Amino acid sequence: MMSPQILRRLSGLLVSCLAVMFAGGALTGPTSAAATAIDFDSLVGTGEVNRGCTYMEDGFTLDYASPCLPSGEFRSIHPPSFRFSSSVSFYNNSQLGVTRLTRTGGGTFALDSIDLDGLNFPVATTVTFTGTLLDATTVTQTFNTDALFPARQTFAFGASFDTVTQVTWVQVGGAPGPQLPFHQFDDIVVTANAQAVPGPSSSVLMSLGLALSLAGYAWRRRILHERVA
Repeated sequence: MMSPQILRRLSGLLVSCLAVMFAGGALTGPTSAAATAIDFDSLVGTGEVNRGCTYMEDGFTLDYASPCLPSGEFRSIHPPSFRFSSSVSFYNNSQLGVTRLTRTGGGTFALDSIDLDGLNFPVATTVTFTGTLLDATTVTQTFNTDALFPARQTFAFGASFDTVTQVTWVQVGGAPGPQLPFHQFDDIVVTANAQAVPGPSSSVLMSLGLALSLAGYAWRRRILHERVA
């Protein structure tokens, strides 16, 4: 039979390990994530300003999924541009240029909503968004703006865009002319999906198993020693 002293030690070790495991359970759960809006409001300028081929804000990146040609980069819209509405907005300055939205550094996110408006004239605009999931499959959603200009509209994405790794959309130009119906965008509301934070539970279990094994080994040696003696 195991001595009371060893039993007390093992009981104390077990209680300590269980306490750490339960505390670690809170750590291994997902961290909370709050929605953020990519709103370009930190940008300053007059009229329209060339912003290059990559733009980063609040942990997200907008870049070109298609070749970024000279003079075809992203541009921000400020007063007194006739395209300006109520706040700074963005547009892809390449016809058929593909804009890509990702999490800076990688990871999945939810695309919640986006504000869209025409770019040049009061003509309805159609924009199709393609989201890529972790398994490389894709989902799509299409929005149609009204013919008011400038007058932004907010469009909400469905649940299929809740766990995407990237979202792309095209600056489509066509009838009734080469300048139509381009679009501008603003207030991209995104939520970085929570990621599990590694906790100590597995290491605690391993330590507990090792401690019990060593205690059992020591006990067996003691019994063998007593029998030999």
